[in-house]
Amino acid sequence: MKVLGPSPAAPRPAATSASTDGTRHTHPQWIVRGRPTFTSGRPPGQTRDVIVRTWSARATPAGAADYHAYFAGTLLPELRGLAGFAGGYLLSRPDGGTVELTTHTFWESAAAIRAFAGEDISRSVVEPQARAVLLDIDPTATHRDVLVDARG
Repeated sequence: MKVLGPSPAAPRPAATSASTDGTRHTHPQWIVRGRPTFTSGRPPGQTRDVIVRTWSARATPAGAADYHAYFAGTLLPELRGLAGFAGGYLLSRPDGGTVELTTHTFWESAAAIRAFAGEDISRSVVEPQARAVLLDIDPTATHRDVLVDARG
């Protein structure tokens, strides 16, 4: 896979935008070909494939706080020890009297996910310590390829 950018031999068109005062700004347009890539913080041409594994659950506010502590203090350190683990997020959203929790973990390959989740990667993996603080658990996880990462 290649990330192509402007080159002296064949310049790529530039994108332009206008600020609120009418000033025009020019930005290079990067074209990505091939499999989806994760490019945050990397120069053009230095990319890697990333798959996001997403799972959700519901908890009481106290259970959400407990799960947060479990995710940060127990689960993430364990995941960091696995080959192919590339990071993760725990998101929360109040929903009535409960809290929706969503995890997004980043993986370098489906094989890395299988090493964590087993052969059926669509099955969620929830340890007893986590189950104890959650009200409702999604039995499945979904997977998506990262197309663009604009965090950097």
